[in-house]
Amino acid sequence: MDPVSIITGALVSGAAEAAKPTAAQIVKDAYSALKNALVKKFGEKSDVVDAAKKAGENPDSKHRAGVLQEELEKVKTELGDEIAELAKKLDEALKAHTGAGGAAYNAALTGDGAIAQGKNATAVGKGGVVVKGSNSGSINTSGK
Repeated sequence: MDPVSIITGALVSGAAEAAKPTAAQIVKDAYSALKNALVKKFGEKSDVVDAAKKAGENPDSKHRAGVLQEELEKVKTELGDEIAELAKKLDEALKAHTGAGGAAYNAALTGDGAIAQGKNATAVGKGGVVVKGSNSGSINTSGK
């Protein structure tokens, strides 16, 4: 997964988890460290920090997560190793303390095609068929 998606997912999932009264302190600390690194790098009033703040206030909003991802894409060459590492640490903390991965997936499809997201996902374009496993004999995909 690309760094922008990892950072977006970590920020959105971290915000949702850190807001819970039962959140582990390591998750709260990792989330704060990532947010603070963004502020230090881009400034409190930057578009990327504003998008992160708004996504954190409403972590269930796919729109807010999408805006955050767009803003991160604009500055991806400036993100640096520190922010990527902090996002990975937050993702690891989320996995360890919630039993779920911190990564979130966002996608937009226009026209024909397919999108595969997540571990072991497979995308098949228009009219395509995926057949997995051990198969023998004929497989009819025409519906006739």
